[in-house]
Amino acid sequence: MHASKKETERLRVNVKLLTTHSYLKFWNGMFQMTSKELRILEVLLDSPGKLCSKENRLASSGKLGVTAAVTNTYIKRIKDKKALEKNDKGEYSLSKLLQKHRSVEVRIYGAS
Repeated sequence: MHASKKETERLRVNVKLLTTHSYLKFWNGMFQMTSKELRILEVLLDSPGKLCSKENRLASSGKLGVTAAVTNTYIKRIKDKKALEKNDKGEYSLSKLLQKHRSVEVRIYGAS
């Protein structure tokens, strides 16, 4: 089977994402996070230390003006949406897709 010229054409799009917020918003179509979930994840990512450590959660809660319980609830929701992953030791990490890469290739299937 031979692919037509149209099927083999590539379109390259360069996207400049300078902030954590813009980076998360760009990829959010895959995760469907709410604006509040995006904001909590953004603050957690921009805070020093381990991603979801107790200290980081408390600092993020204070920065956002919410209780630690609210932050914990949103972290669970973000994890349920697969934007955060939790290992066997109980440590959180960012989904591989959301980890910053210099270059990412996305192939879209099913579109005509």
